[in-house]
Amino acid sequence: MKKKNKFKLYFGIFCVLAFFGWVMQLLGLAPKTETPTVPSVTVETSSSSKEEKTEQSSTTETSSSSQEIKNDGPEYDKAANAEFANHFLTELNNMLSETGIQVNVEYYDKGLVYVYLPQDAKYLSTVEIQEIADTILGAKEKIFTDWAIDNGFDLGFTNSPTLHLKAEDGTTLAEENNFNETMTVKVKN
Repeated sequence: MKKKNKFKLYFGIFCVLAFFGWVMQLLGLAPKTETPTVPSVTVETSSSSKEEKTEQSSTTETSSSSQEIKNDGPEYDKAANAEFANHFLTELNNMLSETGIQVNVEYYDKGLVYVYLPQDAKYLSTVEIQEIADTILGAKEKIFTDWAIDNGFDLGFTNSPTLHLKAEDGTTLAEENNFNETMTVKVKN
């Protein structure tokens, strides 16, 4: 019996507070929240120069209003993925030039990038494949971020393509897990 009365008491208090908050909001007396000032950089290009404009905006809003967010850059499509894959190939092979290893990079549609490692990589231990996969994933993320910024993509709306590591014969060695941004080894050696 006591539990039922306590529940009714707490529920009643909650309802009174909710009603009080609703009335305050209706009357415009609700506390206003101010979003922090966020600088945004707009790059305008002309045939001969780049101009940078920095704008600062601050908005005051009640807790019930919403903000419209829009993509300020081009859409990351199949053509953009092809362009990134070519850039990634060049950058990755430049990084590997001291080791004498050459890789190939191919793209599929707008969301996948395949890195083909030499056939010998297929026979490495799972730990070694994981280390290589993590290193290439880190390089892909850095190279993609730099490339996307240079090409005007809005990183708030553009995700890097999913990475797959393959041996030359097409065997999948590792795949990127998009949920936790790690590489999962697919072969067990």
